[in-house]
Amino acid sequence: MIKVLIHLGLPKTATTSLQHNVLQPLHDKGYINFLGKNLDYCDRTCKVEIHNYTGKFIRDAVEEKISISDARQMPAVSG
Repeated sequence: MIKVLIHLGLPKTATTSLQHNVLQPLHDKGYINFLGKNLDYCDRTCKVEIHNYTGKFIRDAVEEKISISDARQMPAVSG
């Protein structure tokens, strides 16, 4: 199986928009494994919570040091 790791992160290049509107929906449909920034909206508090996985965490998942499914269950850095 071919593995491709795409790192989006340069400033002012629409990375948040791509992560939220393209990559996360593709992950939700099972087309890709996305371990990037997640934006969660809480209806109760009316706040957006950002979950951002660190580079080492993502690298460990890609290198299969931890499984993608286990990685998705681990808490991300919130900010």
